[in-house]
Amino acid sequence: MRVLVQRKGTREYLRAPRQWTRHEPEAIDFEKTVRAVEHCIRENIYDAQLVLAFEEDRKLDIVLPLNITGNAHGEPH
Repeated sequence: MRVLVQRKGTREYLRAPRQWTRHEPEAIDFEKTVRAVEHCIRENIYDAQLVLAFEEDRKLDIVLPLNITGNAHGEPH
């Protein structure tokens, strides 16, 4: 399973800091959901969702919307 960050509006995947791609194989695999969420908070990425991508059977993919309301310091956005 790969843990990916995807923009909600464009469906692009994060491939490097502040760089997005439409090609899922180029996306960063965060390996753990907590790493992906921490990255989104640190980089102020609020319009994203996590995609748990199962390469063996893509029908099993899970999309988890993120509801990040503050910045990395815990202050309201």
